[in-house]
Amino acid sequence: MKKLEVRRQLVHLSLGLVLVILLYSGFLKYIGHFFPIYFLKSEARPIFLIFIFGFLLSILSRRFALPIIKWFLAKFERKNEEPGRGALYGALGSFLVINFFSNQIALASIIILAIGDSLSHLIGKNYGKISNPLKPDKKIEGSFIGFLGGFLGAIFFVSTIEAFIASFTAMSLESFDLIIDDNLSIPIIAALAIQIIHYL
Repeated sequence: MKKLEVRRQLVHLSLGLVLVILLYSGFLKYIGHFFPIYFLKSEARPIFLIFIFGFLLSILSRRFALPIIKWFLAKFERKNEEPGRGALYGALGSFLVINFFSNQIALASIIILAIGDSLSHLIGKNYGKISNPLKPDKKIEGSFIGFLGGFLGAIFFVSTIEAFIASFTAMSLESFDLIIDDNLSIPIIAALAIQIIHYL
């Protein structure tokens, strides 16, 4: 079980960092020009299409054993979970922050998800000792390291105070039993926190 979680979180971290690089470099914006979905920002168009494609694959995977997808799900998916659930929510969360916030806010929010969420799971499950009183399956050590990692990643894109508050807020709320998946809630909460600071 621990090996599965390590594999999952390393893939989660890697995909998040790749997305940050693609967005920061302008590659997503360049690719987006080839998809004339004019009601979406250019940068958001490729992520939107990936989400739609992933959603269709998830539906097909419930009924058919798709060769490559079946192997991938066996290696990285938790049992009794919808196929690709985490990846789909991550793509949706990333799409929303890219489309509705500035690139700097989106970059900070996605890196908080990539680094913060991955580290909180890896550290919490493998080294955590102190249970969160509000959610016993979460460990305080994991949440703290996740917050710290997200903060250190976000300071490359937003101010120190914005990075601190965004990472602290997102990772703190991630410790609660929210109705929505944390791959969706973390980037949105982080982006909203930074945007609110801008208005103050």
